[in-house]
Amino acid sequence: MIFDLIIVGGGSSGVFTYLTYKEKHSNKNVLIIESNNQLLRKLSCSGNGKCNFTNEYLSFDKYNNGENFKFLFDNNPKERILSFFKKRNILYYKDEEGRYYPYSNSAKSIQKILINEIDENDYILDTKVIDIKYNNSLFYIESYNKEKGYLNFISKNLLIATGNKNYKTLGSDGSLFNSIKELGHTFTEIYPSNIYIKVKEKDITARLNGLRFKANLSLYNDNKYIYSESGELLMKENALSGIVSFNISSRLAKIYKDGNIKNPYIEVDFLYDYNEKDLKDNYNSSNEKYNYLLGLIHPEMVKIIENENNPIEKLKSFRFNIVSLGDFDHAQVACGGINTKELNGLESKIIKGLYFVGDILDIDAPCGGYNLSNAFLSGMKVGEVIE
Repeated sequence: MIFDLIIVGGGSSGVFTYLTYKEKHSNKNVLIIESNNQLLRKLSCSGNGKCNFTNEYLSFDKYNNGENFKFLFDNNPKERILSFFKKRNILYYKDEEGRYYPYSNSAKSIQKILINEIDENDYILDTKVIDIKYNNSLFYIESYNKEKGYLNFISKNLLIATGNKNYKTLGSDGSLFNSIKELGHTFTEIYPSNIYIKVKEKDITARLNGLRFKANLSLYNDNKYIYSESGELLMKENALSGIVSFNISSRLAKIYKDGNIKNPYIEVDFLYDYNEKDLKDNYNSSNEKYNYLLGLIHPEMVKIIENENNPIEKLKSFRFNIVSLGDFDHAQVACGGINTKELNGLESKIIKGLYFVGDILDIDAPCGGYNLSNAFLSGMKVGEVIE
């Protein structure tokens, strides 16, 4: 059989493409090839299992390289995603920060509802694509199934929805990159994003390992201010973590990708809700300075800063020098991907009928439902245009 469309990758972007395409072309033959033992596995883990699927402030300017994908965000993109969910009777709510979640607070609810819409004959699991060839307007896909061994498929159109090279445990490992390059495509530099940030001050972070602080983090590069955000900071043995650090990492990954990195560091204000002068005045007038510090910050941090000449100043601007971003295996997304110059929208300029969606595109964003939104929107867009 020659398929009308083969989708490599049964994640969010691949499934949204399938559902949109089949709605328009119900009689056409489609096959989703998924390396995991279930579809939408990454979606089922998203948002700590709750699935933060979009954001009130969804816009192209929230993304690294979003300018090149403005067409995905035309005509109220948030409402298009919400409409998709409403059509499937999926209730949702918005939190105080503009993040949307299913009312069930379960990513698995969405996973099961979407899978139930897919014909069981239209997908194959536990099957890894090994190689892709193109000849005489057809795509030849070689794959390996855990039970059936080597399988070969032919298709008129091919969609790459494999993700990037983060999250190896969930199937996104970059193993198809060489085949994509052989088809004539190139990749921009790729860096882990939405990830913890490794720092030089391991003696400090190790002592604070596992502790959480309400703090403001400011990113600097080449002594220039880049970005700041307030929220929960989680200390790891050799790194800064937590959502606020993840969002800082998105900006940092872009700097690495652009090749402009120079002596980057993060300045942490552990007392950003309080005026520095007032804190200093109160500290200096206190007869029990150690106890005063205990009233401000965790005892382990007090031990670290109590002998500083200006402990309040230290807490208001604690500097951590950046070593690198975290490891790909723990990154929620990747910064970088298919070279945008080689695409006409989401279709290859090099080979007609070859499309790319989701994380493999050179577009990424901080936490908050933006990256899932990209997967949904790019999937719907491709599903609408493929014939």
